[in-house]
Amino acid sequence: MNLPGTRQEPHPQLFSQSVQELKPGRGRSLLPQLLLLAVLLALGAAWFWWSEQGDWVLRVNGTKISRADWENETARTEEFLARVYGINLQAPEAKHMQEQVRQEVLQHLVDRTLLRQAAVRAGIEATPAEVEARLAADEKRNGGAEEFRRILNAWGFTREQYREKVEEMIMIEKLRRYITRNVTVEEKEIKQSFLARKDQLKVPEQVKVGHILVKSEAAARTLVRALDQGADFQELAAQSSLDPGVSRNKGVLGYITRDDPRLPENFRAAAFQIPVGSYSREPVKSELGYHVLFVFDKKSPVQAKYEEAREALRQELLARKKNEVFLGFLERLQKNGRMMYRIS
Repeated sequence: MNLPGTRQEPHPQLFSQSVQELKPGRGRSLLPQLLLLAVLLALGAAWFWWSEQGDWVLRVNGTKISRADWENETARTEEFLARVYGINLQAPEAKHMQEQVRQEVLQHLVDRTLLRQAAVRAGIEATPAEVEARLAADEKRNGGAEEFRRILNAWGFTREQYREKVEEMIMIEKLRRYITRNVTVEEKEIKQSFLARKDQLKVPEQVKVGHILVKSEAAARTLVRALDQGADFQELAAQSSLDPGVSRNKGVLGYITRDDPRLPENFRAAAFQIPVGSYSREPVKSELGYHVLFVFDKKSPVQAKYEEAREALRQELLARKKNEVFLGFLERLQKNGRMMYRIS
């Protein structure tokens, strides 16, 4: 592979052979061959000029990753680390970590590019209907079109840019399902895992919780007053909740544990303090808005039996095996990909 900005000289023998082939033979003119050669050289120069244009930092199998995309993704990652983990990468002492994050973000962009290219080669696509459905769900989850637009602006996205990322995410999700479609878990694997971890496996304390998600604290307090007056929680959820799953579950999330990773910590803490058959008197705030919680049932922790732990173990083993298969697939893409760097 030639480095950017370098030119490989033609082999003398090949060059001599090419000249001999262009010599006019009996009854033949040299002009057409020279014109063809000139056209090919011009097209090659034009292609090289076009391919080198733009503020790109890396080409992955010919697809450019722009400096702007790299910088924007890095800024979003830094903001996330500061907001969620309190890590300030702008501090002088964090310079090494900042560079590490930059390189990891670039690798993430490369991986996404490789996976999208693989999806295209496999004939996988995200239909407009699928993309629009995901966008609509994201809008509803984030408080409606206006609030969602504000959030996108804060993250440096136009709606069209976000739409492209949604399309890419759907394609990669489909590719993952396709690559791992034959991965299975044998019963003996589940039993071995259960026996190895039997002493650790307990069904933790659980509560069956529901919620109504609204945009403002005032709206949440209005719902609490309605519940005080005897309103049905699930009917209120169906009418008022911004959760995209409300049409299916009427606000009932099911059983959760104290360390359930799907829910914010203050949401879980509040749920375990509410008596069965009651609801949160104070709205619970999260990044999505304000929640009014309702607790339907509680279960005390017990030692897990195989039948109780089997499905969770199966899902855990299956997820692990699928992840190994998919990471192996990605590693092969990385190994066989053609990378051209232009990073200053």
